Amino acid sequence: FPADRAVVLLLPAGVDADPAARRAACLTALREGRSYLAQGAIALEECTATSADGRQASPGECLEAAGPITITVALRVAARVQWVQVIKDGQIVYDGADASLQWTDPGGAGMHYYRIAAKTEGGDFLLTNPIFFCSTLTEPKEGY
Repeated sequence: FPADRAVVLLLPAGVDADPAARRAACLTALREGRSYLAQGAIALEECTATSADGRQASPGECLEAAGPITITVALRVAARVQWVQVIKDGQIVYDGADASLQWTDPGGAGMHYYRIAAKTEGGDFLLTNPIFFCSTLTEPKEGY
């Protein structure tokens, strides 16, 4: 589990063996927002948005697609999950209490972002950086 309070970086596989590659990957992850906040004994095992054609994005990344997207989340926790929320554009669109979930958004035109928030009964908390979604059904808005 992360330290009591931590920014956890989502790094690509294979950078552990090379210190220079790991430093570069850490800086890139920070710069691109590929991270999440955690307090206590809670960790993110998986957090992806997947398009109907199989393309994926994780926190800090952008998924360009048309049609529905599926959000997949798996948490590692020491205490029972009190709640897990999928937040779309600042609004809670899914609220459950399982350590893993799959939720499908029908998609549609426009640009959106998704975050995952979770809390355990022990008070542990997690919040991801956004996964951005840009529908290929419309032109991107300038400055978004």
